Amino acid sequence: MPEEEESKLLILKAPMTIGSLKSQDRKDDNRDIDDIIAKNERAIKQLYDMYRDMFIRYFTKTYSIQEADAAEIYQESFLAMYQNVVNGKVTTITSSLKTYLFRIGKHKTYNRFRDAKPTIELHSSMPDTDSEDGELIQEVVYEVVFAMENPCSRLLSLFYWERKNMKEIAGIMNYKNEQVAKNRKSSCMKKLKERLIARLKEDGLM
Repeated sequence: MPEEEESKLLILKAPMTIGSLKSQDRKDDNRDIDDIIAKNERAIKQLYDMYRDMFIRYFTKTYSIQEADAAEIYQESFLAMYQNVVNGKVTTITSSLKTYLFRIGKHKTYNRFRDAKPTIELHSSMPDTDSEDGELIQEVVYEVVFAMENPCSRLLSLFYWERKNMKEIAGIMNYKNEQVAKNRKSSCMKKLKERLIARLKEDGLM
């Protein structure tokens, strides 16, 4: 069986509940890497279980995506981490295995949102996203939106990427009415434009 197919089967067989190990009890991420390289199935299942629920909670809250989408992104991210270790692309972790896994998930989430190609009404002085640097500029937009504190990050994600209207957003975010949601969006857009201008200037894109 090809190595990639074997790794997919290994992850699909893993139980979908948190195991008995707690993240704070695992002191040596490099030992976990050794377990992955050795294809220690029991240890890999424990790793998979340990991070799955916290990953899903974090990504559904931070990026306002459905739980099923977060679960799918987790599976893709864990598999990518597994393959990077097995293929020798990762031999040691300078931060933590959890941070590395979540970083992979973050990039995969960006890619999903990027494919949605929302139109965000940017400041007139900003460069056109259809310009030569358009793709890079759009990537900066995603990063700035996702880095914003809630409720702005969630509200803008709901509006631009999940295509929710103001009435739906008011219900999801427990606002009193649609007008409150509109007012909040207006405030968030002001913050977004300010941060985007600063970031684009910093990156030499404006």
